[in-house]
Amino acid sequence: MPNATHKPWHTLEEEASLPASRADLNRARQFMPFASLKGFFSIVRDREKLVTPRRELQEDDLSSLNKTLSSIRKNDMVRVRYYDVDAYHTIQGLVTRIEPHMQIITVVKTSISFSDLDSIEIVKG
Repeated sequence: MPNATHKPWHTLEEEASLPASRADLNRARQFMPFASLKGFFSIVRDREKLVTPRRELQEDDLSSLNKTLSSIRKNDMVRVRYYDVDAYHTIQGLVTRIEPHMQIITVVKTSISFSDLDSIEIVKG
């Protein structure tokens, strides 16, 4: 005697008589993706990233950078190129905070260490 708990919800004949949308949903279930390799694709994507090595600034670049940093004030519009994790990024916006003693400049909501700066310029508006 078959166990009642393992009884199918409906037979194939009943499925054929269901409205088209219900039958389509039941059919679509068999094609739903199954993530057997959960996290695998994010690991592969991380390995595909190109890492840009940090470049060392020359003395002329450092002095120019220091001169520009000393002239920047809060609410100045600046364009900053900086190194973060594995690549260079460029951001443009208002200086919301500059802390020379902690060597950090904040452009909008991005805090950047002076040591990560590659270039900085005041944008005339």
